[in-house]
Amino acid sequence: MNGLKERIESAYKIDNRNREGREFVFIRYTDGTKRSVSYPKFLVEYLLDRELDPNKETIDHLDGNFYNNSWDNMRIVDRKIHAAQDMYREIPVEITCVLCKKKVLKSPHNLIHNAKQKKAGPFCGKSCAGKYGKMVQNGYIEPLPAQTDQYERTYYEVEKTGGITVSTLEESKYITEQDILDYLKRMDSRRNR
Repeated sequence: MNGLKERIESAYKIDNRNREGREFVFIRYTDGTKRSVSYPKFLVEYLLDRELDPNKETIDHLDGNFYNNSWDNMRIVDRKIHAAQDMYREIPVEITCVLCKKKVLKSPHNLIHNAKQKKAGPFCGKSCAGKYGKMVQNGYIEPLPAQTDQYERTYYEVEKTGGITVSTLEESKYITEQDILDYLKRMDSRRNR
């Protein structure tokens, strides 16, 4: 199978960005197929002279800035690892169950939601919430006041590990982003013929 560069008939960088501000490259292959791909992914595919496996590989910006396309800021990483690492995690808060008085950690997201819904609580889990509901329905206790929205959501990021940093690839020593931009300009001129 031919390398990616040999299979490209024309390619150009799309000037307008998507709503997240990401840039794209539109590719037309010699066999007539077309494809649009994110600009950072195209940079790495061009460098490797092959397409990344869409089911397994993706590009991640280590500093989280998708405008920073320097080789030492991008890594090729498994999609599952990227999805697990590239999300904010909520720090749980300690609450005391209003029924059993047990201290547990709960998601502030759920606590805030329940407070907005004017639900009683907080409860340590479904068991205590169910017992409370049964006690209220059977008239054993009066309904508790709604919980107050006293919880603050704070987040943390997971450390990014694994994958291959693009700057460690042998090819990155010989090809720069500017080389690839020049290539795109040449390929874009073919499109307008």
